[in-house]
Amino acid sequence: MARKREFDEQQVLEQVMQLFWQQGYEATSMSDLTAATGLQKPSLYAAYGDKRSLFEQALRRYNEQHLIQIQQLLHTGKTAKQSFTQLFQHVLNMTLENKYQNAVQDQCKVHSTNENYSEHNNDNNEHYSKNEEHSDNKDYDNAQRIPDYGCYCLNTLVELAPHDQTFAALTREHQMKLADVFTQRLQQAVEQGEYAPTYDVSGNAHILLVNMIGLTVLLKANPDPAFVQHSAALLLSSLLG
Repeated sequence: MARKREFDEQQVLEQVMQLFWQQGYEATSMSDLTAATGLQKPSLYAAYGDKRSLFEQALRRYNEQHLIQIQQLLHTGKTAKQSFTQLFQHVLNMTLENKYQNAVQDQCKVHSTNENYSEHNNDNNEHYSKNEEHSDNKDYDNAQRIPDYGCYCLNTLVELAPHDQTFAALTREHQMKLADVFTQRLQQAVEQGEYAPTYDVSGNAHILLVNMIGLTVLLKANPDPAFVQHSAALLLSSLLG
């Protein structure tokens, strides 16, 4: 009889996914994975296989979660335009707001460090600290930075897909599933009278997907927020009215 594992396999896989998402495949060692999960290498190997197998399972988990999230976002609005606007805004916010909040957090840490010094009292030769006067800044020292890893699937597309057929197929499969979700939402809009029967559902769905993917990649390069916001608004207006 196989021994029952003493850990939650899905919870561990989530931890693995977060680490690979943050660092990528090549930069993540088995030692990193054992440190992140609290498991020894034999336990990881027995439950998930080798590092490559772990990465593949983590990617499949991410793709499933991402697809569900996109489906939910595309049904947040009463109209297709509202729904796709919410989706693109979500993509923008996840990156731009996180970068902004991380930058603010870094500035606060610098300010806190500069203020936390001891001043010499010439009258009685005693030192006093200003730490208590700036105790609010301590929160920033312990605050966790907001993850800004981009899209795990797209990261894999760039790092592994060009020379690994398995990951090329997995990333392509996810893109096709997203294309189907986009198409279904626009087809629903046509059936509800939002667009004419001649509206190019498939073509516009593909354009929207390609632009969402391109936007996600572009955001990793820290573009001007006004530039990407304006570009996204023009795209949605031209395709969705």
